[in-house]
Amino acid sequence: MKKVQYLEGLRGLAALIVVFAHYVQFYYSDPLFYNPQSSLEYYLSKTPFNLTYNGNFAVCVFFVLSGYVLSMKFFQEKSMDIIYSSAVRRYIRLAIPVLFSVFLAYILLLLDLYDQFGKYTGDLRYESMEHNFFSMLKTSLYEIFFNYSNTYNGVLWTMTYEFLGSFLIFSFLALFGQANKRYYLYIFLVVFFWNSYYLAFILGLVLSDMHNSSQVPKSKYQGKLTFLVLLVGLFFGSYPYGSTDGTIYHFLNINILNVKYFTFYHILGAFFLVYALLNSKISQSIFSMKIFVYLGRISFPLYLVHMPILASLSFLLFDYFSAIFSYRISFLISFSLSIFFTFLLSHFTEKFVDKRAIKVSKYIYEKFFKVENGTKIKRIKQPVQTMKVN
Repeated sequence: MKKVQYLEGLRGLAALIVVFAHYVQFYYSDPLFYNPQSSLEYYLSKTPFNLTYNGNFAVCVFFVLSGYVLSMKFFQEKSMDIIYSSAVRRYIRLAIPVLFSVFLAYILLLLDLYDQFGKYTGDLRYESMEHNFFSMLKTSLYEIFFNYSNTYNGVLWTMTYEFLGSFLIFSFLALFGQANKRYYLYIFLVVFFWNSYYLAFILGLVLSDMHNSSQVPKSKYQGKLTFLVLLVGLFFGSYPYGSTDGTIYHFLNINILNVKYFTFYHILGAFFLVYALLNSKISQSIFSMKIFVYLGRISFPLYLVHMPILASLSFLLFDYFSAIFSYRISFLISFSLSIFFTFLLSHFTEKFVDKRAIKVSKYIYEKFFKVENGTKIKRIKQPVQTMKVN
């Protein structure tokens, strides 16, 4: 299926924000997790300026986009073959790039290239990681997809949500995708997953249904409404890490919601952001620009490989330059060189791993699982038979 460029562009920007978030986290952790109230970074972190490195919000954008994109073609074509094909291919399509990223992290572990990371951050996660090859394989192929594991590569906790969230979408479409009263079921799912990242997938599914199979009447105030929704989405999405006491966000902490505010408002923000993009020609043209389309193309590899590079190469460079320059200059140099190498590796990973994963998943589906002469779901009206009267 031809990808929608502006949606891929948004995904690419979200991946880049995740990368920025991890560099801020490990080099300037105060704006993310602590509240010393003693620095400019702290005060900026409590405002919408934190959108530039708010990685959790970016992850929620991933999840809403997945709910939308995975159901989009079904709502457009009403074919069960789409669900069957997507479900069969999903694990293979995700597992091959994930295995590559974990294997990369595993090799770096064997070479003891994470020592400087632990030295400067105090994070000793790599000290206890197993060097056993088969443990690495088990983690890559099972734990990451079914047990929320992020061993070897810290960003991979999202893969369980991505994988199980995908099958939540497929299951719903297979069972209720053509039900006339499926909107009542959306309410049930929203309530059921109210305090979970899976809520993002459900909201993406709802957006897809509204945008691709429902004719929602447009108001003459549609442009203003879309802009307002965008602003609200960005405000929710910038809900900060840590305490909100004394900030513009504190009024959002409503006890009756019974949620983890940090996650809940990021999901709502992502939902409103995607809604605004789907209804704004200006935003669509911006995210269809070549730079964003390219980011979208390499977004999955970029997400997968940046953490091993950050924890190894980046801190090795930082350790070298910090003996010559100040902290900030050393950071800027190591960050710039590491980002260059990250993009270079992401480019070739997309070309030789990610694309191959898509082709392999398609080959396996067509070779072993494809049902010939698939048909669309149709409501067949039975002819009314009348009794002839002689």
